[in-house]
Amino acid sequence: MKLLAVAVALASCALAALLWIRSKCDGEEPGPRTNGIAWAGSFALSAATVLGIVAALPNLLAGLWVPAEEGWLLIAVFGAYYGVGLYVLFRLVFIGITTQVRQWACRLPPENDAPTHRRLLVEVCVFVGFVIAAVAMLLVAYSAARLGLPPWTMFPLCVAALPLYNTFLVPWIQYLRAPSLSSYDLGDISGWLDDLSRDRQLSPFRVRVHEGRLVNAFATGGLGVHLVVLGATLLERMSPAEIRAVLAHEVAHIEKGHVPKLVLPLIVLGGTLNLICVTSFSNPLFDTGEVLYFLAGVAVVLASATLFLVCLPGYFMRRMELEADRVAVEILGDGELLVRALTKLAELNNQPMTTRSWSHPSMQARIEAIRAPAPATA
Repeated sequence: MKLLAVAVALASCALAALLWIRSKCDGEEPGPRTNGIAWAGSFALSAATVLGIVAALPNLLAGLWVPAEEGWLLIAVFGAYYGVGLYVLFRLVFIGITTQVRQWACRLPPENDAPTHRRLLVEVCVFVGFVIAAVAMLLVAYSAARLGLPPWTMFPLCVAALPLYNTFLVPWIQYLRAPSLSSYDLGDISGWLDDLSRDRQLSPFRVRVHEGRLVNAFATGGLGVHLVVLGATLLERMSPAEIRAVLAHEVAHIEKGHVPKLVLPLIVLGGTLNLICVTSFSNPLFDTGEVLYFLAGVAVVLASATLFLVCLPGYFMRRMELEADRVAVEILGDGELLVRALTKLAELNNQPMTTRSWSHPSMQARIEAIRAPAPATA
């Protein structure tokens, strides 16, 4: 009951903040301050939902079927339950509730305009994937335990399973039938990409268009083929030359192998350190059953997650972005073209040039780095 009371109090504060944000928004992309409060309120509401689920866990788990004998079947069943729990908490609560509530508070239309049946198919595939990945992970951990390996040796595997699945497989499911660049009148950009791929001997990649309000682009890995996603808004409101500059930056990520060689190892390292911190310091606080100790444990979790999942990877990812800009300038042969694209991107997102995120430098810093003279060579 104490945990449920904390959840209700947190949800009440979050709803008050979100209602205030909604009264201030008119359907346009909010400014940095308003947007920050909207995200904070949405995360707080998601956290309250998680606390409510945790408080109800004894009743939820009471009716679950569990095999009578220990062994592979028992581990597989627990893995399936674990996968369902991950899907609910990570996909539905932290991603789903947070995103949808923020959209509602800011009076923004849906991010994804894809047909309902396609979105449903994606969710079914993602759900099945969560369950299969969790079962496989626990079976491997069980095998390691039978071989006498220490439990902590499985931490990197446990941490890697979700980002690997979410990075290498989910985007391909989500954008499997999304439009390609050929669906838009962009001149000979497709031919330019083919020539670029051949001349620089790039790993295979595909370009897909996000049918929604995404005003950005990103590149991710894949099982042998990389994926580049462009928001449809960019294709509608940027010139072909600016789109080419955006693509050059994303292709630079592929050429340097940033996702498989840098991003994923950083996530696994940070996640492992975070998991060690949680099991060593937070779990003993949670086990006391006292509200104050529980809140202290939550504070440790938040501090650990901030340090190992945000600050640590963010430090290197900001430098990764600057490296991708340098390679993009080399590809384009004109740094001012990339400067124009970055400036336009900031305008379309209603983003001040000095604003930076945990993973990206500010646009101003990126432009200054692009225009900085190349270091002298001996």
